[in-house]
Amino acid sequence: MAENDARIEWSYTTKPEFFMGADATSAEKAWALCAAAAAPVLLYALAWRGQVDWALWQWALAVLLAIDIAGGVVANALSALKRLTFSPPNPADGWAVRLVKRRPLLFPLAHVHPLLLAWAFGGSAVFGAVWYAAPILSHMLIHRLPLYLHRPAALGLIAAAFLVSLYVIGAPRGFEWFAPLFMLKLVYGHAVREEPYAPPSRRI
Repeated sequence: MAENDARIEWSYTTKPEFFMGADATSAEKAWALCAAAAAPVLLYALAWRGQVDWALWQWALAVLLAIDIAGGVVANALSALKRLTFSPPNPADGWAVRLVKRRPLLFPLAHVHPLLLAWAFGGSAVFGAVWYAAPILSHMLIHRLPLYLHRPAALGLIAAAFLVSLYVIGAPRGFEWFAPLFMLKLVYGHAVREEPYAPPSRRI
């Protein structure tokens, strides 16, 4: 689609999906599902190289967390999910969607993943506390700024997360990737309003 043919569509009438958004196309769903499916493969590569030695229950938890984070990074950036998250309340919305639209901070508050990692994989209490609080505080900061600054502020905070995770707060072995992707999912994906572009075949 040519750049000058780009169309923005906020409206929807079908019941949205909490994890894929409103009127998600098959291509959008495929991107999110492929990202989620790739996460366990990468974790297996860590085990194959002998970098982790987890019990079976730890593996199950690690796979679930990786699927949620990797899939969520892509899903939260979909036009379909931006359409759902940042549109006004809609009669088609389910109770969970209506709740998050009224109280957007509930979404990062519900993501206790860093606390689980600190408990299950020997991470420090500092690791758990910092990365649980970081996306919540980032949300609060971003939404105190004018809309035109939301995107650069979010990317600046995510860049800081990369540096802190690399050089300041060590992650449990096998989860060095966690903090930057967690921030991408919750801060850029969920906190930053972006226009939901319609695919070429959709009529407004």
